[in-house]
Amino acid sequence: MRDIDPGAGRDRESAVEAAQEKVGKSTNAPVVLPFDATLAYVFRAAGGKETAINAARMLTETDERFKRFVLAYDSATERDKGNLILEDLCAAADIPPDEFLGLVIPALYRRNIDTGKLIAAVNHPKIVEATIQAAQGQYGMPDRKMLLDHAGFLPQSKGFQVNIDSRNQTLSIGSGGGKPGVEDTSLPGLPSFEQDAIEGTTALRKGLGQLRLKEATPEQSVEVPGEVLEGEFEDV
Repeated sequence: MRDIDPGAGRDRESAVEAAQEKVGKSTNAPVVLPFDATLAYVFRAAGGKETAINAARMLTETDERFKRFVLAYDSATERDKGNLILEDLCAAADIPPDEFLGLVIPALYRRNIDTGKLIAAVNHPKIVEATIQAAQGQYGMPDRKMLLDHAGFLPQSKGFQVNIDSRNQTLSIGSGGGKPGVEDTSLPGLPSFEQDAIEGTTALRKGLGQLRLKEATPEQSVEVPGEVLEGEFEDV
C-alpha cells in the first residue's frame, strides 16, 4: 500500500515554484497545475473517496473488474483504507483511471436522476397540500390558477391554429338564399412548376418564330443627325 507523506503538499508547492522560476514569467510559459491530476481531486467536491467507492459498487454486476476494485477496498484494514488512493485500487483491478471515470459518472447520473424522481413522487402530496394552502392566501393567485388549470375548470387556450384544405373548390357568394356556398368543381389543380415553365418557353419560342423583319429596299434612306445618307445596301 502507498503511504501518504504529510510533506508531499509542501514539496509539490516547492516544485511548482521552482518550475515557474525556470520557465520564467513570459506569456508563452507553460502553466503548471497546482494540484495532482488524481481521482481524489476529481471527487473532492462530490463526496470524496467514498463516492467513488459507492459508484464502483453499482457496476459490480456488469463489470468483473469493479468486483476486484471493491474487493480490494473491502479487504483492507481501516488504517489502510485511509491511506489507499483510488489509482492503487484501479491498478489492482486493471481499470485505467480515465476509463474508471467514464464508467462511474454515467452510473452516478442515472442513480441521482432516479433518486430525484423518487423524492418528487414521495413528496408530491405535501407539495399539493402546500400549494392549496398558498392558493387560499391573499397573494395566492398563481397557485389558484395552477390548481384550476389542473382541474380543467378554466378554458384552455388552443393557441393559433391553421387548417389547410387542399381540395379544389369554388366559393360562390350569394348562392342559396344569400348565404355563401362551396361548390366542388372537381377541376385539376395547378400545373407543376416544371410543366408551367415548359409551356411558357414553348409559347415564347413560337411567338419569336412568327416575327419577321422587313427587308430593306435598295433605295432605303438612313437618317443620321445632321445629314441624310442615301444609297444601296448590300446583304451581308
